[in-house]
Amino acid sequence: MNAIPVNNPVTGASLYTIDDPSESEVRAAFAKAREGAAKLRQTSVKERQAEIRRLIDYLMANRERLLDRIVEETGRCRTDAMISDLFQLVEDCQWLVDNVDKILRDKKVPTPITLLGKKSRIYHEARGVVLVIIVDPKNWTVS
Repeated sequence: MNAIPVNNPVTGASLYTIDDPSESEVRAAFAKAREGAAKLRQTSVKERQAEIRRLIDYLMANRERLLDRIVEETGRCRTDAMISDLFQLVEDCQWLVDNVDKILRDKKVPTPITLLGKKSRIYHEARGVVLVIIVDPKNWTVS
């Protein structure tokens, strides 16, 4: 098993290492994520809004520690990290809280002539677990 080093890009100092997961650890992580996704499907919009608010509260309560880590890992200045990462993430989360009802509401759409007599609508449902790979974290903000 290989360790993935995380270095400060400015000083080159070693910050920590991340263990390269084994195939069984990846499978276990995805299984746990699928369980979480199944639970999430059962939660109401109001419950999801409350969880996002809790995340916002956590981000704001821990902003100094989080900013220290962002600056250390990216080599960017504190103001840039605060505006581009932390505050942007908080703003995005607040936007979700404020707009989730509108975003997830069913939408009536025109029905094609071939389905005459039917009604068409778009509704949203969870897609399950998705893997996102970020190739170069120095080019991505936290949000």
